[in-house]
Amino acid sequence: MNPSKTHIVLSGHSFVSRLDSFVRRRTATAAGRAVSADFWLSNVDIEFCGFPGCTIPKYYEHVFPILRTGSPEIVYVELSQNDLSQGHIPPAKVAQDLVSLARHISEIPTVRAVIVAEPIWRLKVPSGMPDFYSRIEAFRTVFRPLVDSTPKVFRWYHARLWQKNPNYFVADGLHLSDFGNLQYFRSVRGSLIPHLPPHRTLS
Repeated sequence: MNPSKTHIVLSGHSFVSRLDSFVRRRTATAAGRAVSADFWLSNVDIEFCGFPGCTIPKYYEHVFPILRTGSPEIVYVELSQNDLSQGHIPPAKVAQDLVSLARHISEIPTVRAVIVAEPIWRLKVPSGMPDFYSRIEAFRTVFRPLVDSTPKVFRWYHARLWQKNPNYFVADGLHLSDFGNLQYFRSVRGSLIPHLPPHRTLS
C-alpha cells in the first residue's frame, strides 16, 4: 500500500465480495464509467475483504487477522444479516457482538474510523424467517445507541437500498443485480466521504 494514500478496507459478507466483482467487471467496459476502483475518491487505496456467508464469528477467524497486519485507516463492515438469519441468536446479542467486533477493530493502532452498516432490505426474506424484519428492528434498537457511544465507530444506513425497488435484486431476491450494485457502490462511497480529508473526496 502507498503510505501517502488512505488505506480503506471494505469487509463483510457476500455483498462486499459481489461488489468487488461488480467493480472489477464494470470498470473493464465502456459502460463502467459510473464506477471506479477508487470509488471516485482521490489518494485512497481500497481493499476488498469479503466472502459469502460471513458471520461475526467467521469475521474474527478470517478477516480480523488480515486487518491486524494490514495497517488500515478506515474499515467498512457489512455484517449482521447472516447472523440475524440464524433464528436461535437473539437480535440484541447480534447487535452487542457486532459492536464489540467494531470496538476491537478500532483498537488496531492505525485505524481511525470503523463504519458499520445496518442491515439492507431484501426482496425476499431468508428461508424460514418470516419475522426477519422484526428481528432487524430489534437489532437496531440495541445497535444504534451502542455504536453512538463507542469512540471511532460509526453506523451507516443504506437509505438507497431501503427504497424497496425489486430491480435492485437478482432472481433469488437476496443478492443485488448490477443496478442494485450500482446503488450499493454509491451508498458505500457515501459512507466513506465523511471520514476523509476534503481534498481526498473527489478523484
